[in-house]
Amino acid sequence: MLLSACSVLPDTEIPPRREFDVIATYRFRGEGEHAVRVPESGPGLTLFELSSVPETTERFDSRGHRFLVLSSGHRLQVTCRGRIDGEPLGDTVRFPPIADLFPGATSVAPRSSR
Repeated sequence: MLLSACSVLPDTEIPPRREFDVIATYRFRGEGEHAVRVPESGPGLTLFELSSVPETTERFDSRGHRFLVLSSGHRLQVTCRGRIDGEPLGDTVRFPPIADLFPGATSVAPRSSR
């Protein structure tokens, strides 16, 4: 007699996905510490790379959101490469705007070829 080892099987379809490779730029007024919220991997979003210029420290708030903290300066560039899942809507697929992953950024643009 054969018995199933698992009663739930994963979906047989892989959701539509889009890869992205962007630079988000932040500009600040005033001196002192500046914190920006950045994406973290989770359901529907996989990050392959996240870095900043100049270097920052990392903090998490009580809800687990990731922030990069710039101790001083007026400009921060965050480079991010990842994959985001789309949401099927009938015959089309809707992908969330990548810029929405970087609240407060003054610009989010594709990174040039490496």
